[in-house]
Amino acid sequence: MNLADAIRNAAIESGSIAATAMYPERSRPFEEPKVAEPAPAPEPAAKPTAKRASQENPMPEIPAPFNNNSPAGNLVRLELVLTAEQIALLFKSIVTGQHTIMTLREAAAHLRIPSHALESMASEGEIPAFLLDGRWRFSRVAVDEWLQLQQLDRKDQEAA
Repeated sequence: MNLADAIRNAAIESGSIAATAMYPERSRPFEEPKVAEPAPAPEPAAKPTAKRASQENPMPEIPAPFNNNSPAGNLVRLELVLTAEQIALLFKSIVTGQHTIMTLREAAAHLRIPSHALESMASEGEIPAFLLDGRWRFSRVAVDEWLQLQQLDRKDQEAA
């Protein structure tokens, strides 16, 4: 199941009004296709013993790649209840974050500065940028490296 299906399931299971409006044709959440599992081998008869508290309320079995004995780490379950607008914004932010080359507006938002200030910095050569068809473009990697260099220069100046 991917992230979109998980979010959709959470919205539908919660019975939110937004989920009902978005998916009126779905009466139940998405379900993975069932794969037939082999029948477990019969267990040998065990001696009756007194039940301990942990046996009365057993924890669900965690798959091997996610259990505590695995080098992969611990299993974390995250449940989100989002409105239709929040889901749209989530997907929009994921898509906008995928580009390696940013426009002036995207780079300004990334740096959290006004676009006119970024444009003047680019024209003066203060920040790595290039013109493409008369419009400023910024490499996300170059801008992030430039930010790190700015922080190092600032620390050096404070230390001196």
